Amino acid sequence: MLKRISIAAAAFAVAGVVLLALSPLGAVAAPPPPSAGPDQRGTITASGGNMAAVTGLINLDASGMNGVLLVKDQDGGATVKTDGTPNRANWFGFTVYTGVHTATVTGANVGVILVSQRLDLHVTGRGLAHFRGTGTYNGSTGRGAWSSGGSAVALGPAAAGR
Repeated sequence: MLKRISIAAAAFAVAGVVLLALSPLGAVAAPPPPSAGPDQRGTITASGGNMAAVTGLINLDASGMNGVLLVKDQDGGATVKTDGTPNRANWFGFTVYTGVHTATVTGANVGVILVSQRLDLHVTGRGLAHFRGTGTYNGSTGRGAWSSGGSAVALGPAAAGR
Protein backbone atom coordinates (compact mmCIF):
# COMPACT_ATOMS: atom_id res chain seq x y z
CA MET A 1 0.00 0.00 0.00
CA LEU A 2 2.85 2.39 0.85
CA LYS A 3 4.41 1.74 -2.58
CA ARG A 4 1.16 2.67 -4.32
CA ILE A 5 0.87 5.84 -2.26
CA SER A 6 4.47 6.82 -3.04
CA ILE A 7 3.91 6.16 -6.76
CA ALA A 8 0.74 8.24 -6.69
CA ALA A 9 2.43 11.03 -4.73
CA ALA A 10 5.39 11.15 -7.11
CA ALA A 11 3.12 11.12 -10.13
CA PHE A 12 0.92 13.83 -8.62
CA ALA A 13 3.99 15.95 -7.90
CA VAL A 14 4.89 16.04 -11.59
CA ALA A 15 1.31 16.35 -12.86
CA GLY A 16 1.46 20.14 -12.75
CA VAL A 17 4.51 20.07 -14.98
CA VAL A 18 3.17 17.48 -17.44
CA LEU A 19 1.04 19.88 -19.47
CA LEU A 20 3.83 22.42 -19.63
CA ALA A 21 6.50 19.86 -20.41
CA LEU A 22 4.58 18.05 -23.12
CA SER A 23 3.16 21.06 -24.94
CA PRO A 24 5.00 23.49 -27.22
CA LEU A 25 5.83 26.82 -25.62
CA GLY A 26 5.52 30.14 -27.45
CA ALA A 27 9.13 31.12 -26.69
CA VAL A 28 10.56 27.97 -28.28
CA ALA A 29 10.90 27.41 -31.99
CA ALA A 30 8.62 24.61 -33.15
CA PRO A 31 10.40 21.29 -33.71
CA PRO A 32 10.70 19.99 -37.27
CA PRO A 33 7.51 18.33 -38.53
CA PRO A 34 7.16 14.55 -38.11
CA SER A 35 7.52 14.18 -41.89
CA ALA A 36 11.11 15.48 -41.73
CA GLY A 37 13.69 12.89 -42.73
CA PRO A 38 16.11 11.10 -40.42
CA ASP A 39 18.74 13.76 -41.14
CA GLN A 40 16.47 16.23 -39.32
CA ARG A 41 17.21 14.73 -35.91
CA GLY A 42 19.15 16.50 -33.22
CA THR A 43 20.79 15.66 -29.91
CA ILE A 44 20.68 16.96 -26.36
CA THR A 45 22.96 15.98 -23.51
CA ALA A 46 21.86 17.17 -20.08
CA SER A 47 22.96 16.75 -16.49
CA GLY A 48 21.24 18.02 -13.40
CA GLY A 49 18.48 17.33 -10.96
CA ASN A 50 14.75 17.74 -10.33
CA MET A 51 12.77 17.14 -13.55
CA ALA A 52 13.40 16.51 -17.24
CA ALA A 53 10.73 15.86 -19.86
CA VAL A 54 11.13 14.97 -23.52
CA THR A 55 8.45 14.41 -26.14
CA GLY A 56 8.50 13.45 -29.82
CA LEU A 57 10.43 10.92 -31.86
CA ILE A 58 13.17 10.08 -29.38
CA ASN A 59 15.91 7.73 -28.32
CA LEU A 60 16.64 8.60 -24.68
CA ASP A 61 19.31 7.19 -22.37
CA ALA A 62 19.14 8.22 -18.70
CA SER A 63 21.54 7.31 -15.91
CA GLY A 64 22.76 8.42 -12.52
CA MET A 65 19.25 8.70 -11.16
CA ASN A 66 17.28 7.25 -8.29
CA GLY A 67 13.80 8.40 -9.02
CA VAL A 68 10.61 8.20 -11.01
CA LEU A 69 10.20 7.59 -14.74
CA LEU A 70 6.88 8.30 -16.45
CA VAL A 71 6.34 7.17 -20.04
CA LYS A 72 3.34 8.02 -22.24
CA ASP A 73 3.39 5.96 -25.42
CA GLN A 74 0.94 7.58 -27.86
CA ASP A 75 1.35 5.02 -30.65
CA GLY A 76 1.93 1.85 -28.65
CA GLY A 77 5.33 1.13 -30.21
CA ALA A 78 7.73 2.53 -27.62
CA THR A 79 10.45 0.40 -26.05
CA VAL A 80 11.30 0.96 -22.38
CA LYS A 81 14.26 -0.73 -20.70
CA THR A 82 15.19 -0.12 -17.07
CA ASP A 83 17.72 -1.59 -14.69
CA GLY A 84 16.58 -4.19 -12.22
CA THR A 85 12.89 -4.60 -11.52
CA PRO A 86 11.42 -1.21 -10.60
CA ASN A 87 7.92 -0.87 -9.24
CA ARG A 88 5.47 -0.24 -12.08
CA ALA A 89 1.98 1.25 -12.21
CA ASN A 90 -0.37 2.96 -14.67
CA TRP A 91 -1.52 6.53 -14.08
CA PHE A 92 -3.63 8.65 -16.47
CA GLY A 93 -2.17 7.02 -19.57
CA PHE A 94 1.40 7.04 -18.22
CA THR A 95 3.36 3.97 -17.19
CA VAL A 96 5.09 4.97 -13.95
CA TYR A 97 8.34 3.32 -12.86
CA THR A 98 9.82 4.01 -9.41
CA GLY A 99 13.27 3.11 -8.12
CA VAL A 100 14.85 3.56 -11.56
CA HIS A 101 18.62 4.12 -11.86
CA THR A 102 19.10 3.76 -15.63
CA ALA A 103 16.59 3.77 -18.47
CA THR A 104 16.45 3.67 -22.24
CA VAL A 105 13.26 4.81 -23.99
CA THR A 106 12.78 4.70 -27.76
CA GLY A 107 9.62 5.67 -29.61
CA ALA A 108 8.09 7.61 -32.48
CA ASN A 109 5.42 9.49 -30.52
CA VAL A 110 6.36 9.24 -26.87
CA GLY A 111 6.51 11.52 -23.83
CA VAL A 112 8.99 10.84 -21.04
CA ILE A 113 9.24 12.55 -17.65
CA LEU A 114 12.10 11.85 -15.25
CA VAL A 115 12.09 13.06 -11.66
CA SER A 116 15.27 12.61 -9.63
CA GLN A 117 17.70 14.59 -7.52
CA ARG A 118 20.39 13.62 -10.02
CA LEU A 119 20.15 12.52 -13.64
CA ASP A 120 22.22 12.42 -16.79
CA LEU A 121 20.52 12.30 -20.19
CA HIS A 122 21.46 11.80 -23.80
CA VAL A 123 18.61 12.19 -26.28
CA THR A 124 18.54 11.96 -30.07
CA GLY A 125 15.51 12.60 -32.24
CA ARG A 126 13.14 15.46 -32.87
CA GLY A 127 10.64 17.05 -30.53
CA LEU A 128 10.81 19.15 -27.40
CA ALA A 129 12.72 18.89 -24.12
CA HIS A 130 11.91 20.71 -20.87
CA PHE A 131 14.28 20.91 -17.90
CA ARG A 132 13.30 22.18 -14.47
CA GLY A 133 15.67 22.45 -11.51
CA THR A 134 19.43 22.83 -11.49
CA GLY A 135 21.72 21.63 -14.27
CA THR A 136 22.97 22.25 -17.79
CA TYR A 137 22.08 21.09 -21.28
CA ASN A 138 23.94 21.14 -24.57
CA GLY A 139 22.17 20.36 -27.82
CA SER A 140 22.18 20.86 -31.53
CA THR A 141 19.78 23.81 -31.12
CA GLY A 142 21.58 25.48 -28.21
CA ARG A 143 23.03 25.18 -24.74
CA GLY A 144 22.13 26.63 -21.38
CA ALA A 145 21.20 26.11 -17.76
CA TRP A 146 18.13 24.50 -16.26
CA SER A 147 16.00 26.91 -14.23
CA SER A 148 13.53 26.61 -11.39
CA GLY A 149 10.88 28.00 -13.74
CA GLY A 150 11.77 25.56 -16.50
CA SER A 151 13.87 25.68 -19.65
CA ALA A 152 12.37 24.46 -22.93
CA VAL A 153 14.62 23.36 -25.79
CA ALA A 154 13.76 22.18 -29.30
CA LEU A 155 15.17 18.78 -30.14
CA GLY A 156 16.05 18.95 -33.80
CA PRO A 157 18.70 19.91 -36.29
CA ALA A 158 21.12 22.77 -35.71
CA ALA A 159 20.13 26.15 -37.10
CA ALA A 160 21.77 27.21 -40.33
CA GLY A 161 25.18 28.77 -39.76
CA ARG A 162 25.77 27.03 -36.40
